[in-house]
Amino acid sequence: MAIYNDLFMRDNFGDTGQQPTLDAYVSGSPDIIPYGQETLTQQQLINQYGPPLLDRTLQNNQINNVYVRAKNNYNGGSNGRIYLYYATGNLLVRVSQWRNNLIPNNNGQLYANVSATRQYQVAPGDQPFNFNPPTALGAHFCLVTRVSTLLNANPLPAQDFTSWQAFVNWVRNNAWVAWHNVDIVNKLPPNGYVASLAFENINSTPQFYGFQCAYTNMPVGSTLRLYSLADQRASYSGFDSGPQIINNGNGSLAQGAMFPASYQTTVFTVCAFPGNPVTPPPGVTIETTSLGYQANIMARENRKYHGYTLLPGALGVYPEDFGVEPGGGFVQITSYNALFGPSKSSTKSGGSVSESGEARLRGGIRRGSLR
Repeated sequence: MAIYNDLFMRDNFGDTGQQPTLDAYVSGSPDIIPYGQETLTQQQLINQYGPPLLDRTLQNNQINNVYVRAKNNYNGGSNGRIYLYYATGNLLVRVSQWRNNLIPNNNGQLYANVSATRQYQVAPGDQPFNFNPPTALGAHFCLVTRVSTLLNANPLPAQDFTSWQAFVNWVRNNAWVAWHNVDIVNKLPPNGYVASLAFENINSTPQFYGFQCAYTNMPVGSTLRLYSLADQRASYSGFDSGPQIINNGNGSLAQGAMFPASYQTTVFTVCAFPGNPVTPPPGVTIETTSLGYQANIMARENRKYHGYTLLPGALGVYPEDFGVEPGGGFVQITSYNALFGPSKSSTKSGGSVSESGEARLRGGIRRGSLR
């Protein structure tokens, strides 16, 4: 596995520019940052390079800021241009359909300028991109970015991809391209908000996984549930937090289960706000994260995980209760970020959902072994 020797953008928080990317999903790049009408400074983009995701609510038919940043693996300075494209989910494999969907930058160009003077420097684009998602194109957008430098031009593929997996592999195999999904939520259904995250243990042996649902600014009296249905035929126990009444505004729920080899399921996050409003309450965030268990987390070879490791005691989920070796920690695999807020339009209500994970797009699901 080689390290890309130039400006690169991460597919996930554990990505250091390796090709191909392993150990995580690739459709929620933390270096593509949808930020609504709010702003970030260059220094904030540099300082807040680690978890969590920084996404903010987007609005339909209004200009939204989308920031993109890179990091320099070259032993010296590197300059380039970052391009940002949008596509609807059903057309993502057809590069011919979205190669001209360039999102303009606030610098007046169709690209952001990016410059790094030294190795390992975080290098944000000089200005945010101005994304105006049109309602007519639907609710689901895929943001794809690439960085082109003097050393590596990195053009888009000349031909369309022949399969969904071919597109995913292109993102996974090239550190100069990144991908981030965005859902525009116009209203809440009568029974509340439901998010589904497709998840699979692609390993050939059983493995324990944890799931955390962290929330902020939740209205008092809201209910939140995190669960996955049991499957007796596959010896999968599932998990269920049950509907939890939220009275503290900020907090989290966590659950876990042993997954059989090559087993696929769906993890649900269900939230109902008091009064069953159709307009999302402002400022609420709900992030559902899947976590892989890495044994012997303090070992030298596992240092790469330490910046984004959660210990079982902090979650209240104990793998040893399922016969798993103690002394390990949880490493984030993917997350599903729901960001709620009423639309600034007088006739529409909405928020955004940023999805990290190859879910809800033809169900593509891949994850490399943490080992």
